[in-house]
Amino acid sequence: MDTEHFEYEPIENVENWARDPRTGLLCNTDFEAIEEYKRYRESLEQASIKRGDRVRQEKQKHQILENEVNSLKDDVSEIKSLLKDLVQGLSKDV
Repeated sequence: MDTEHFEYEPIENVENWARDPRTGLLCNTDFEAIEEYKRYRESLEQASIKRGDRVRQEKQKHQILENEVNSLKDDVSEIKSLLKDLVQGLSKDV
């Protein structure tokens, strides 16, 4: 907020707050507090992005593991089938 462009009406007995006469809205004129809030919001956004990245990485790891397990299941099924064919072939030869 730039107070040069707006003439705020001070609120009696309330420090760092004023009223915008055009809109009637209350405005915080404590610029340090505003900047601190902006830094706080930015840190929350960064934390949220990091959390989302971690969740995506975990989902990706889970998907990779699931694919590996499914591949191993297919391999075991194929081995079982080959062993079954081998045993049947041997029993026919006897």
